[in-house]
Amino acid sequence: MTSATWFEFPGPHRRRRGSAAVLPVALAVAGLLLSGLAGWWVIGGSGGGGSGWDPRILAIARFVERDRGLTFDRPVPVAFLSSAAFRARIAAQDRVTAADRTGLDEQASELRALGLAGGAVDLGRLESEADQASTVGYYDAETKRLYVEGTRLTPYVRVTVAHELTHALQDQRLGLARLDDLPDDQQPAVSALVEGDAVTVEQDYRATLSDAEEGAYEREEAALGGAGPAALPEAVADSESFPYEFGPAFVDALLAAGGNRELDAAFSHPPTAEAQVVDPASYLGGRRVPALPAPALPAGARRLEPPAAF
Repeated sequence: MTSATWFEFPGPHRRRRGSAAVLPVALAVAGLLLSGLAGWWVIGGSGGGGSGWDPRILAIARFVERDRGLTFDRPVPVAFLSSAAFRARIAAQDRVTAADRTGLDEQASELRALGLAGGAVDLGRLESEADQASTVGYYDAETKRLYVEGTRLTPYVRVTVAHELTHALQDQRLGLARLDDLPDDQQPAVSALVEGDAVTVEQDYRATLSDAEEGAYEREEAALGGAGPAALPEAVADSESFPYEFGPAFVDALLAAGGNRELDAAFSHPPTAEAQVVDPASYLGGRRVPALPAPALPAGARRLEPPAAF
């Protein structure tokens, strides 16, 4: 569940440099994916015994459990895919329907009207190119699986797995599906909670890397840092980065106020607007964000969709 501040791209949880926004899911490539599958391992468990856990992943999953103070209810399947199969899967998920195209074209028109883009802007194509170029792993709440590109557990991939396993843990214990059903206007703030939690665990895990592993991590991160189409409007890229830039500070405030218990409670009563994320004290103090009335349409204008906060 990721979204831009006012440009909605719901879909699986992805960790990539600068953004995790994706387009509506359209899974229709099972045969192609199976042909390119490099290997499957099942990870997960209930916190005891280790049964069903791949030993190469077990330490990361255990770290996530300890760091979050929660245990997995059940194993989480993890698919390590070849690069071709992984990118094909993302491309299939990013496939744009006719209805999607209409919405994306309207969003591009909004960007032009606000002076944030010029000329023809194919948001669907640019998003898919960015996803394929810079995504290295993601958790899909529909299939309940974690997908990783390649079979080598490099330091960067291990940190990514820690991030995505946090999403799997959220899904099992805190109800990501319920959060997806909240109003669109609330989704950016919810995304900040969800991604801020995962980034916090990711950073805690990264802190356990040795100096040599940290050097390897930084080199791999730098190689991915420039990935993605330069033509993606800066406003969209900035909007997509909001959950990752502001979410960790929001989560830090929750942890300082009451530890993991306060953080868990936020999933039952998530923030309603970005203002609460930017100012965590307002959320912790129970301050409500006022609902503003929509302005009247000018003469001759036609409403394209229900009013939304901006």
